Amino acid sequence: MQRATVPPRRSTMQRKALEDLFIHALSEIANAEQDLNAQARKVA
Repeated sequence: MQRATVPPRRSTMQRKALEDLFIHALSEIANAEQDLNAQARKVA
């Protein structure tokens, strides 16, 4: 039996979806941090 060197298309799509989700989550966190910093400056 030959081993498949190329992963099936589905797993590639799943990985892409996970990467998109991860990038989106990181940008959401960055936005939240900026909002918190802005609020902290207003209070100070």
